[in-house]
Amino acid sequence: MSGYTYNSGLIDSLLEQVSYLGSSTTLDHDEQLLHAADSTPGVSESFQHCEEPRINLMSVFQSNLTLAERIGQDLMAIFGTQRTPLKEEIAIEFPHRSDAFKCSSEEELAVTQLALIKDHVGINAEEVFSRWNADDATPNWNAGVIQPAVKIFMGWNRSFRTLFSMSQESFLRVVAWGELVRLMNQSWTMMQRQPGEKVMFSQLGQVHCRFFKAKAIYDKEKTDWKISRFEALGCDMIAAYLVTMTIEIGRNT
Repeated sequence: MSGYTYNSGLIDSLLEQVSYLGSSTTLDHDEQLLHAADSTPGVSESFQHCEEPRINLMSVFQSNLTLAERIGQDLMAIFGTQRTPLKEEIAIEFPHRSDAFKCSSEEELAVTQLALIKDHVGINAEEVFSRWNADDATPNWNAGVIQPAVKIFMGWNRSFRTLFSMSQESFLRVVAWGELVRLMNQSWTMMQRQPGEKVMFSQLGQVHCRFFKAKAIYDKEKTDWKISRFEALGCDMIAAYLVTMTIEIGRNT
């Protein structure tokens, strides 16, 4: 990344944000909070039941925020108001939407790439849920959703350089599992609002656990990455945000 000129103020700002986000999201604390959520009345029961619901994700996708709204929401949550201008705008295409989003800062570029892998997860999840609705076979979330999403993103031939790396597999798996947690929780929440018997959803608890396992692998492997300080900071800020989101989902499910 030698082509970039960094200023110490930006480094200090990013370090401060990572320190704040990461102060409550070390791996041990992640597990403590997850266990606390599991012991909360109403939560563990939601994750443990022999009968799985049949779910249709179509209504979830229709009720999602727009692409621009999702990117804007993540941008503020992860980077706050910090922006590092690009020399020229970069457009990221979203093949599943026939849409593109123009980025004018490094932070927008990072979060837009984050949205792209989330889109891949969403498409894969919709297909897996459709098959699950058609039969009783328990889905293989890793093989059916996570691995294909990570593979297609890693195979993307970027025509640009970026300040914040989005190419490490263990990091991308954290992103993918975090998005699957969000989608499944959204589906479960919508089902609970419908009249009739309330169903339990043990699969959500299992996916929560897979997310935190992915986070543990990321924490272990990142110390050996040959990437710049900025790239590492960006990954940590995004991972910390996803951990916070996933813990909150566990608390409120």
